[in-house]
Amino acid sequence: MGASESAIINVNFNRSNAFYYGGEKLTGNISFQNIQNKLKIEEIHLELIGELGYPTQQIRWRRDTNGRSHKESYTDCHRVTFLKVPVSTVRSVHVKKKLTLHGRSYSIPFELSLPDCLPPTLISSSPEHPYVKYYTRLMFDKPWSSLDAIPTYSLIICPRVNLFHMGNAEAPVGFTNHNRKKIKLNGSILRGGILPGQNLSIQLDLTNPKRRQIKRIEATFIQHRQIANIRDQQIIFNCNLPGIYQFQEPILKQVFDLSLPTTYLPPTYEFTTTDSNSSLGIFIHYELILVVKTIGIFCDFQVSVPVMVGTESLSNRPQQQQFSDQFSTPAIIASSLDQNCSPPSYEMAMQNELNNFEYVK
Repeated sequence: MGASESAIINVNFNRSNAFYYGGEKLTGNISFQNIQNKLKIEEIHLELIGELGYPTQQIRWRRDTNGRSHKESYTDCHRVTFLKVPVSTVRSVHVKKKLTLHGRSYSIPFELSLPDCLPPTLISSSPEHPYVKYYTRLMFDKPWSSLDAIPTYSLIICPRVNLFHMGNAEAPVGFTNHNRKKIKLNGSILRGGILPGQNLSIQLDLTNPKRRQIKRIEATFIQHRQIANIRDQQIIFNCNLPGIYQFQEPILKQVFDLSLPTTYLPPTYEFTTTDSNSSLGIFIHYELILVVKTIGIFCDFQVSVPVMVGTESLSNRPQQQQFSDQFSTPAIIASSLDQNCSPPSYEMAMQNELNNFEYVK
């Protein structure tokens, strides 16, 4: 990405998938090629930004072409920065002097320890839906760039949520309901907590004494998110339980395994931040809804079961580390660090680069 006509600049992270757990170190380098023979700068540094967004419906008055006032509603999209961490890279130690970069390529390392308790990235298809996002941006003195041209790089950040630290995650969660035709659905989710890529196992005990026709049983797994007072939901998967089509047997006892996607799935989480002396909450939770579709008017019925989603458990931490390493998302920036050997230390690399600079008035 070009910073100006004077230099070509990129930010490279140590992970090409730009996925990080809270508490991990975010490392990489700022690489740039100086097009001019000499380029004078005061400072280059990186900022990590955490931002949440949510919409509210507002009313305003408008005048039409005849001068008459009328009310109209509009959506006001709020953006709140809850995290801003500067990462110092290069700056002149002399107040009245600048660094001179001679015509060549430079690679400046950076390192940042992420806080443990950051809320997970919540991707939204529209700014009119609640979201949480993280990105880094380069900051440098003029005349390199105006604020409108600051290059930004998106990150996926997720807290570590261990199922063993969540109450009853290993215990079954029962449910029951019936309709007026005496069709009764009992059952349980065999474990109340689950990890991405695992099976959500459902044990059903259905009784249908009058042999009414059951067209199907639909299963929908939903993510609920709330930012401030704005609620939103996303369907993670929706399917019909296999083998149940125009079912008229008196009894059904079976275990069904439904697979969660292996891609990024924000864990069950609660987080509170402060904006203008008011608290803003971020809440994420999940539920499984089973809908029994039957013949007849007002005969359909459903059950709703809460499900906890984590990122790891004590019994399979190596598997979750592999998930972190193989997390699949379009690469924001391809890393230029050698993945097979350790990069040089931050101090050593910085000293090597600064040895190539000279100070000028």
